[in-house]
Amino acid sequence: MSSNYRLTLHRWACVNELSILSAIQAHKAALASEMIWQWSQWLRQGHIDDRLPKRPEAEEWIWFYRDHGRVFRGAWDAFPQGNCSAAMVQASVLEIQQTGRLARNNPEEFKRVASRQLAIVPKRRVNAYFRLGLRAAMRGYHEHLDEVATILVGQDGDEELEGFEAALKGSPEFYFLVRVVLPCLIEHRMLPIDLLRLARRGDERAIEKLLRLDDLAIHEPRIVAWINGAGGGQRRARLQDATKWAREGPIGQNHPQHFKQAMGGLILALSRRTFFILDKGRLKPQPLKATQIMHLFDALYRDKHGRREAVMTDPDFAEINPESWTKAISRYRKQWDRVLFRDYPDKKSGR
Repeated sequence: MSSNYRLTLHRWACVNELSILSAIQAHKAALASEMIWQWSQWLRQGHIDDRLPKRPEAEEWIWFYRDHGRVFRGAWDAFPQGNCSAAMVQASVLEIQQTGRLARNNPEEFKRVASRQLAIVPKRRVNAYFRLGLRAAMRGYHEHLDEVATILVGQDGDEELEGFEAALKGSPEFYFLVRVVLPCLIEHRMLPIDLLRLARRGDERAIEKLLRLDDLAIHEPRIVAWINGAGGGQRRARLQDATKWAREGPIGQNHPQHFKQAMGGLILALSRRTFFILDKGRLKPQPLKATQIMHLFDALYRDKHGRREAVMTDPDFAEINPESWTKAISRYRKQWDRVLFRDYPDKKSGR
């Protein structure tokens, strides 16, 4: 057995009986929390824009606020994906969501649909496809654990960083995603377009948040109109404030724990919507609890530091009680639901 199967992250997936796909999604989201926190540090310290080509003209840049679909598609296509385009991924995700919804809300109908589709193919071929799929999934999971182990020892640097920088330089959509969308989601729990709408209505607090997030937003026509105001002293005061906000950048929470809450909320949202396992011929949902997600970050901490004692806990959780953690990631879960599952009804909320 590969030594990477001894990772605490792998044991965590086994203890919680997650499918391979669910485990990979959870692991990657947990790993991303530290990467995004580091990115935020660079952004706040002014180390990003100075090292990259000039951003698009303000008019084009601000248009990205109004077309998040283009931003997400462009960001996906910024990386080599073989023949898998953003449109294909979008179609696949939609199909998975529809299948999962049917399996969860009407399991008997799902079983009938699956049976009709399977009846078309000879049983021997179905079994062969299943074995091939299982072997491919295990190979993919093994490669995933190898990648995780490489990241944990800090040897993933050069090639990964070069690809990331090339995407930033070659795709304004990807640049906007990491420069504006992700910080806005984590800092304010809303999409940039929602923050822009508040700012365009003259909400001064929203204008401050927006300009601290993105200095180019100072060129947005409604923001310009707000700055000009009634002219004279009001204009000078508002221009001074707006210039200060755009120059200083974000001043909100910037602790690694804050980013773990954001990614914990993402994992919680994904587990409620896309985590399934095949159980006795039926897709069984696998929603995670807040404490299980906290244990995931503990597992990551143990693997990163090369220790696996049961008492070893991520120090970011040393003074956090389970109730406050649950509340924090639940708030972020609602945010990710709005972003990722806008058309996916929530039974509890009636959405």
